[in-house]
Amino acid sequence: MGHHFVPQAYLRAFQNPDNPGTIWTYPRKGEPRLAAIKNVAQSSGFYDSEIESDLNTLIEAPANPILDMLRRGEPISSEQRYRIALYVGTMIKRVPRSRERGKAIIPEALDQTVARLRNQIIQKASKRAVEPERVKTWLSNLDAVEAQFREQPPSAVFDVVRLPWPSRAIVDTVFGMQWRILCAEPPEMFITGDNPAFFFEDTGIARETAELCFPLSPTRCLHCSHARIPDVDIAFMPFDRETVREMNRRIATAATSIVMAHVKCSWPMTLLRRKPDLRRINWAS
Repeated sequence: MGHHFVPQAYLRAFQNPDNPGTIWTYPRKGEPRLAAIKNVAQSSGFYDSEIESDLNTLIEAPANPILDMLRRGEPISSEQRYRIALYVGTMIKRVPRSRERGKAIIPEALDQTVARLRNQIIQKASKRAVEPERVKTWLSNLDAVEAQFREQPPSAVFDVVRLPWPSRAIVDTVFGMQWRILCAEPPEMFITGDNPAFFFEDTGIARETAELCFPLSPTRCLHCSHARIPDVDIAFMPFDRETVREMNRRIATAATSIVMAHVKCSWPMTLLRRKPDLRRINWAS
């Protein structure tokens, strides 16, 4: 068994009621199947053993009972809320999609770094009247390093991309958003996936229009935004069918390869195999 990038305790909230310890999986390529939770959302060598141990001890174990409180509709303290913000922030970082995002921005980060260094060289040369041949050598060396790093970025860069720990800014932003617990009534239900903390990647989570959703169970989903409810930290709110389905469309769109649910049905496969139009939620309307 490999390292879980989606925690088993979290997935047990979506386990099949007739066969505890299992969950219905819906892959982008393949057919739905009932699988043991211990065998899903994991990959051999995904993390070092020490990191997975720290994830369990520092992130998951403190948050699990608080997640259960939210699933039951119970209020939580500010300290407990911060624990969940840390958990959700870590969920953003610990999944395969985060690594894809990290690797995708490496070329852009290299471009910005090289441009800054090139500008510094030119400015330094102009202020100190450096000989043109020396400036040419400096710039040539910079070009060589750029080509080397573009071909093979330093291993330390990939080490940072692989780490599951969120920045303080991410956790503080999630903590400071308005939290709503969306409540679904059967037969409507929430699904989850291998990238369960959804946000619009072109917006991020800090902008005023940002949204973050994180399914907690088939009947509960955490939604965070910057649209405030006066004097309310966490609102438990029943929602219409279309809002529940919008959350599911988001989870399916964000999934790297698989979504999961507590029961078998046909529509998760439909969501996975098309690119639905996602809509923003206007809480002011």
